[in-house]
Amino acid sequence: MRYHRLRLSEEKEEKLCAENDEYAGEQSKGLASRTNIVRVAILAIIALAVSLITVSTLYIQLLRQHAPRPLLTCGESVEEAQQAGCSFDRLTKTWLPAACPRHYEEQFVQYPSKLNISEWKYWTDLSATEEITDDDMALLAETKARSTASWVSTLRMHIAHCAFGLMRRSDLSDAGERIDLATAPLDHTHHCIELLLEAAMLAPGIDAPLAQGSVIFGAC
Repeated sequence: MRYHRLRLSEEKEEKLCAENDEYAGEQSKGLASRTNIVRVAILAIIALAVSLITVSTLYIQLLRQHAPRPLLTCGESVEEAQQAGCSFDRLTKTWLPAACPRHYEEQFVQYPSKLNISEWKYWTDLSATEEITDDDMALLAETKARSTASWVSTLRMHIAHCAFGLMRRSDLSDAGERIDLATAPLDHTHHCIELLLEAAMLAPGIDAPLAQGSVIFGAC
């Protein structure tokens, strides 16, 4: 009888131990499961934060690209222009802030050397008796009224001015950079294109069959 009771006691202990082991296993599994959930949640939060930062950065960059830039000016006198950090742009004959790109200014100034002439010539009026330099011309911004011509030059210079001005406008527009107000206006662009077209139409040999091209399926 005593043996039977002892046997039952041992069986109860074994059962209890098994239940405890099973409970501990379930607790361990539950803990592991919760740990995995926490890890997944943390990773999800990190991924969301990175995504938000990336989207926010791209959005800010997009706003900066399309937001209107503040207009930079050079004042109303040479002294004010110099104090504002402006300098004379020889391509457009205007005082420009330092932040305004000067694409093709040097190419324009140096182009006469390709034509075997020393430099572009400028005069005070159509009589071409009084020659002036770029430095002289820079001072005319405050000594000559805007409604009157400040200087004159050759048609050859005018054509070069238009060609390099159109390249400046094209490059800066494509890059989304600032374009000075002497180069940007569409009416000036059309004027230069018409000038170049007219000059080209008068070129010798223009009717020779030299132009070649191809036909393609295009898109826009």
